[in-house]
Amino acid sequence: MTTTWPKVWSGSLRSLADVRVRFASAVLSCVLAAAAVPASAGRGARDANACKLLKPREIAAVFDADVGRGRKGAVGASCLWMVAGGSGEGGGEIATLVSRGSSAREAFEIARSFSGPDAIAVDGLGREALYAGDVATLYVLESKRLLFTVQGVFVKPKGQVDAAGLQAKLVALAEIAAERV
Repeated sequence: MTTTWPKVWSGSLRSLADVRVRFASAVLSCVLAAAAVPASAGRGARDANACKLLKPREIAAVFDADVGRGRKGAVGASCLWMVAGGSGEGGGEIATLVSRGSSAREAFEIARSFSGPDAIAVDGLGREALYAGDVATLYVLESKRLLFTVQGVFVKPKGQVDAAGLQAKLVALAEIAAERV
């Protein structure tokens, strides 16, 4: 018996290994941004509280879904919120990451090069912002010493996640987060 797996972003997934590869790629994008910022540089990323950037009710309003309480992530100053199926995306997770220090600009450039030519510039957020659709991550360079990301990892049981809709929702969340970072 063959198991059919859901599609994530724009590619199809045929196995649990495919899901893990996509998720690992998404996590890698956050790790790249965090790794370039040394903890000793000014106020380190460990001092930031990424869980204060968004509230569950704000995420719930954007995704029209139930959202769990934010929990500290395993990577630097990161936070994760579980999102129940809603607004057509299926279940998933929202993650934020805050990187502070003298290398924030360098981390942003690493994210840009990792994202390649498909990165989309996003106007109106920070000094500069880009959206990497392949890992559903919005990178916002607030200042030369402050970078934050908002990422969405979703699985839609019967088809593809609406990539443009997900991008718009992550931008809406980043606008909220920018007020608190």
